[in-house]
Amino acid sequence: MIGGMIIFSDGQTTGGRSPGDAALAASKVGTPLFTVPVGSSVRPKDIAIVDLFATSLVNVGDTARVSVTIESHGFDRVPVKVELKDGDKVIAEKEVILSDAEQKQVELTFKAKEPGARYLTVHVPPQEGEAEYLRANNTDTAFVRVSDERLKVLYIEGLPRWDFRFIKNGMRRDNGLGGRTSKEIDVVLEAEWRRLPKVARAKALPRALDQLAEYNTIILGDVSSKLVDSAFLDLLGKAVRERGVGLIVAAGPLHMPHGYDARLHDLLPVRLQKGVPGRYPRGIPSFRIDLAPEGTITRRCASTTMPAATASPGPICRATTGARQPSARLRAPRYWRGTPSRRLTARCR
Repeated sequence: MIGGMIIFSDGQTTGGRSPGDAALAASKVGTPLFTVPVGSSVRPKDIAIVDLFATSLVNVGDTARVSVTIESHGFDRVPVKVELKDGDKVIAEKEVILSDAEQKQVELTFKAKEPGARYLTVHVPPQEGEAEYLRANNTDTAFVRVSDERLKVLYIEGLPRWDFRFIKNGMRRDNGLGGRTSKEIDVVLEAEWRRLPKVARAKALPRALDQLAEYNTIILGDVSSKLVDSAFLDLLGKAVRERGVGLIVAAGPLHMPHGYDARLHDLLPVRLQKGVPGRYPRGIPSFRIDLAPEGTITRRCASTTMPAATASPGPICRATTGARQPSARLRAPRYWRGTPSRRLTARCR
């Protein structure tokens, strides 16, 4: 039987079993505890990196971001430099003014120039008065992988509408996207295609399955069946079903998707029914994309104004039915209605 226990402590619990649980267990067996406080009554000066977030995957040419949260004690209104190092080389730095017992957020950026995986070091130089044994938390590491691979995209559109300009310019600014044989995405605009000679028009789109299957994603805008003809539709069906090529359909009031038959409709995640003219579909609710809980913490979804989903966690972005479209006033007056034939999913990566 233990006659008693003497505890030397500075009052800080760094891990393991809770002191309260241990004290309760000792009292149950009648073992007295004698505590002896040790250490300074003044909290030591310390600067610590308490949180670090980095864009884990970027492409060559991208601006990579590393977000750092710094907490300090005993350093009030003291300027310090926060350094981002690749090995021994400082690739970014920023000065921050510390506030006692408060956290400061700093964002460091650098241009990704060479492909490869690397561990980057975030470092705050030790300050005068900071104890030697506390200086280890002045440094932390972040893993970043720089890729030179590009997803191959084919974008087929009818007229140079605002949707086309927005999507095309956005994708051309993305260093992770390209075409089948070039660094920029492949774009075929029907308005320009119609002015080409007959021989050039025939070569505007891939006519072999192996060529079409080289693309990771194909985007169909409001394009007519004169460009996306019967032969290309058959090829598209095989590329999607047999080769796993991604397909995005940007509907429009002229041709897409009501100008096509079941070969295209069967590739879509909704069943289409001919509707009546009007801004809102009648009888069948429209679709609204809501963010799932996982999507609310995804950086690529951070700028969205869509409400967070309240359903149980599922895919990153979930398609749900709603009473109205949030941007219906900006849409064309004639629509085709859809009801879900299977789960609709859209993932933010």
